[in-house]
Amino acid sequence: MLQQAKLFATYDFNTSCKEAYNAIIELNFIKAKNLIQKEKNAHKENLIPYYLDNMIDFLSIACSEDKTLFNTLKSNKEKRIALFEEGEHTSPYYRYCLAEMYLQWAVARIIFDE
Repeated sequence: MLQQAKLFATYDFNTSCKEAYNAIIELNFIKAKNLIQKEKNAHKENLIPYYLDNMIDFLSIACSEDKTLFNTLKSNKEKRIALFEEGEHTSPYYRYCLAEMYLQWAVARIIFDE
């Protein structure tokens, strides 16, 4: 009986992810979301798009200071962290992305006195 190979989550900050990152920094979230979705479809094992999604959530909350948006998006944090826990722990991106996500959500919580 053949064992099915496990799909191993990776961290590949490839050209498409860099382009999405640049769009996020420019606050062009529509373009970034389109690029992120294409990357998710093309490379299902790549976790960097989820890190980029988190950046969009954080910047959307920080720029708008919208408590309703914060409450809507904060459930994404735990889902993304769970995904990253399945990733390659030896990658330098593993701890970097987790630390960034925790920091971003800490700042968002500070904005709303949580």
